[in-house]
Amino acid sequence: MTSSFAKLAIRLLIALAAIKSAAFSHRGRANELLDAVVKAAQKAPDTNEKARALLGVAHLYTKFDALRSFEVMKDAVKTINVLTKPDFTTSSILRNVQGKTFMIFVYYSVPGVSLENAFRELGASDFAVALPLAQNLEDKSLRSMAIVALSAQCLEKPPNNDKPVKKQIRSNATPLPQERRWKSKAREEAESPLLQW
Repeated sequence: MTSSFAKLAIRLLIALAAIKSAAFSHRGRANELLDAVVKAAQKAPDTNEKARALLGVAHLYTKFDALRSFEVMKDAVKTINVLTKPDFTTSSILRNVQGKTFMIFVYYSVPGVSLENAFRELGASDFAVALPLAQNLEDKSLRSMAIVALSAQCLEKPPNNDKPVKKQIRSNATPLPQERRWKSKAREEAESPLLQW
């Protein structure tokens, strides 16, 4: 893990905290932080860390700016398609702090850095727009994971227990003029001497 990705991950965590806070001014700050993460990621080389950072940003943008989340996800898909061995199996980041006489390992849990979480949130926002993004993934296993994650949102919804309204058939109503003509024509043909022999 590169230190630049660790910085991006810390910014993602700060932005998540700002999004969770109730004050709207913090959302503006979260937007600034996420934009800074996107700009820094665009300058970085195409790596798993860059793709994970963009997935995390897209995931967080779904909370308050769906349009921007789709734009960032498009960049993440482009980055993923360039990677030779994409790996999104973990949603935590390992950071080691080393001194002369000690070493500490810290795991940060960063939501949304997994492909499934990001696409699940996008699917909840707009399935029809998120599906082509998932289909643009070149790796078959990643594509299938993304499509299943999109579908999971639809499958998790409780079924609609409302019974469909059935149209009532007119049984006692007077027939329409066209129905009368048809019935009278059918009677005439049935009573015709040609058909009775």
